[in-house]
Amino acid sequence: MLIGGVPFTLNDDRLAARGINLNAFASVTYTPKIIDGLYGHVQLSASGNYLTNQKILNYNLGGELGLTLKQNANKFSAGIAYNKQYFDKQAYSNKLGTWATVAMPLSDKLYWSGRVSASKTFYTGTANRDLDFSIKQNFSYQHSVALGFNAAPVIELKKSFNKLKTNTKLGLTIGSRHTLGAGFTINTSLGSKLALYKHHNNVFAKTRKDLSLTAGIKATNSQLKLFNFAPYIEYKYEKHKSNIQIYNYQNHSFSVGITTRF
Repeated sequence: MLIGGVPFTLNDDRLAARGINLNAFASVTYTPKIIDGLYGHVQLSASGNYLTNQKILNYNLGGELGLTLKQNANKFSAGIAYNKQYFDKQAYSNKLGTWATVAMPLSDKLYWSGRVSASKTFYTGTANRDLDFSIKQNFSYQHSVALGFNAAPVIELKKSFNKLKTNTKLGLTIGSRHTLGAGFTINTSLGSKLALYKHHNNVFAKTRKDLSLTAGIKATNSQLKLFNFAPYIEYKYEKHKSNIQIYNYQNHSFSVGITTRF
């Protein structure tokens, strides 16, 4: 069965729930110049998820539209976003939101960027609604061309028609970038996110609290670029712990793709 999009087996707890999921994601951004210092922002994205055990295909189609103002080294952007989600190839939800970003140098080696977003999700065939608000920041320290570090704190608030889904999330991810010989770049990351749910769950006689721990490594080779895209391979691990046992799980993911970021 699926609970919150995560597969679980409700049987002898000595039996591990295992499955292989296939995922794909693609995004294209176009930034046409309007006048000096002012640019358009058009982004189209698509993602898919295939659950091999259940033979279920889920996918998302969406995009962003906005404007970007560049003043010296500072950049300000704002716009609207839309996403349509399909669950098992059937229309599931529509999300409409607004967003704003700021990016600026704090010193010759330290950079800061922040993003504020708010969205409302409408679920097909029901009166259910979700309101989401998030503040995400990223601090990047470029020690040298060969070495860089970053830290990304985040706060997210969700108010749901289903009271048991209303929560506050606090997270922090730290990472590094190592440029090696022969065009290889290695990115590493460690992260944690704490989710505090607001309402008491009468079924489990608890107020839910989740802790997610993640680790990842990504390797890219810029010497194999084609039309400015280079291949990458990535591994991510997540351990999700909750005071409600059925929400405990571990996830390993491997991915390959192309990127313009190193």
